[in-house]
Amino acid sequence: MEYLHSQGVIHRDLKSNNLLLNDEMRVKVADFGTSCLETRCRETKGNMGTYRWMAPEMIKEKPYTRKVDVYSFGIVLWELTTALLPFQGMTPVQAAFAVAEKVRAYF
Repeated sequence: MEYLHSQGVIHRDLKSNNLLLNDEMRVKVADFGTSCLETRCRETKGNMGTYRWMAPEMIKEKPYTRKVDVYSFGIVLWELTTALLPFQGMTPVQAAFAVAEKVRAYF
């Protein structure tokens, strides 16, 4: 992700399902279908990504930067340490509402 960000690319759908391990147990980022150049992301309409890992500014369709990938990475790290699905027990839309409105969610 550091390399992608240095090239001006925002992934916008960083989640555990898009992180693959190779034979040497190195992580490879996959699925660039929603990625964009940071200078052109504002031209895209609608939500991109997956609600459970999506940053609040993306859910609210506000201007955003590469920090949305950092937020998603934090959710991935939480997922790795707990072995739980983020916002387990909520629908994706409920999870999005909880994040957007800063409702205390039971992670």
